[in-house]
Amino acid sequence: MRLKNKPWAKPLIAENASRITQDDHPFVVQHASHAHLEIGMGKGDFIVGKAALNPHIYFYGIERATTVFAFALKKVLEHELPNVHLLLGDFAKFSLTMAAETFQTIYLNFSDPWPKLRHHKRRLTAIGNLEKITRILQASGVLIMKTDNHDLFAFTLKNLALFPYDIISVQEPYDSLEDGDVATEYERYFRDRGEPIYRLIAKKR
Repeated sequence: MRLKNKPWAKPLIAENASRITQDDHPFVVQHASHAHLEIGMGKGDFIVGKAALNPHIYFYGIERATTVFAFALKKVLEHELPNVHLLLGDFAKFSLTMAAETFQTIYLNFSDPWPKLRHHKRRLTAIGNLEKITRILQASGVLIMKTDNHDLFAFTLKNLALFPYDIISVQEPYDSLEDGDVATEYERYFRDRGEPIYRLIAKKR
C-alpha cells in the first residue's frame, strides 16, 4: 500500500515509541500465551477491530510503509487499545529475533501478490517466508489468510502442503464475514465492488 508522505507521520511515531518496535531493535514478546500477529497490517482496521473484540489477546501488527504504519498507529491510539503493539519494518528482519513458537495465530490479510513469476519468491507464502512463519507459530497454532488474488491463494495452498499443516477451511469465495472476523480496508473495497475474497485456515501440527 503506497501513500504520499504525511508530515505528521514520523513525529507521531517518535512520540509513541513505547508502543512501537522497529526492525533494527530486538523483538520482545509480551503476554506470550495469548499473542497474535498480523503481517502487513495496512492502515490498521483489522488489528484495531480484532483487539477491541478480544481484550484478553495481545496483538502485534507489522507494517513496513512508514506513512501507512502511522495511520494504523493513529487508530490504535484513538481507540485506546492497551493490547496492541506495532512493529515498523520488514517481517524477515523481525523474524530473526522472534523466538520459536511465539504466536497462537498469524494473519496474512491481502498480502502483496507479486504477480510476476520472477517475483513469486517475494510472496509472504513463498517457501522461505513460510519457513519463518512456521517457526514462530505455536504447535497447534493457526494461520489465517485472506486475499482477493486467486493465483496467490492457489500458490499458498500448494506451498502449505509442504509444511506441517492441516487445512481446516478453504473458502472460495469467502462470501461474508464470519462471527469474530473483521474486514480490512482492502476487503471492504473489494466487497463493495462485488469482487470475490478467498480465505483459508490452516492449523500447525
